[in-house]
Amino acid sequence: TFGSGVNLTLVESGAGGAISVANDLTMQGAGALTLSAGSGGVTLSADLASDTGGITVDGTMTVSGAARTVTATGGTVAFNGAIESQAADRALTVDAAGADVVFGSTVGATNTLAGMTVTADTISLGGDVGTSGAQSYTGPVTLTADTTLATTNDAVTLGTVNGTTAGAQDFAV
Repeated sequence: TFGSGVNLTLVESGAGGAISVANDLTMQGAGALTLSAGSGGVTLSADLASDTGGITVDGTMTVSGAARTVTATGGTVAFNGAIESQAADRALTVDAAGADVVFGSTVGATNTLAGMTVTADTISLGGDVGTSGAQSYTGPVTLTADTTLATTNDAVTLGTVNGTTAGAQDFAV
């Protein structure tokens, strides 16, 4: 847990640069959290939270160990790389009530997630999402790329879907 006014940026760039989050990481106060990894990516084996700042993950993120939660109250959550599950399916919950969630790339393209639940004022999808279980999107969804929401055996729940350019994004469920 990091206290009031602290912004935490962890950078491990370059060939093979990797970040592993093995314990819950919480930002309290006006702090933002940025995890920026090189080709080794970010392994999320714990939950991330910020009570007033945003959370940004740069590089591929692997959800590991169990179901994981990323929560930012009043701050944007941005995943600027692909998100994958560890070899066994892992679920991801992202809650940014009062702010936005941005997925800049695919989710579960190589190793599907067990499920995904997203709650935000706006949700941006920058690629396909693959899960073996349910997908739930609470908040309007904006497509920034062609997007397919695929699940092997469960429902996809969403409300309003918009493209960034009218008629320019393909969408399939």
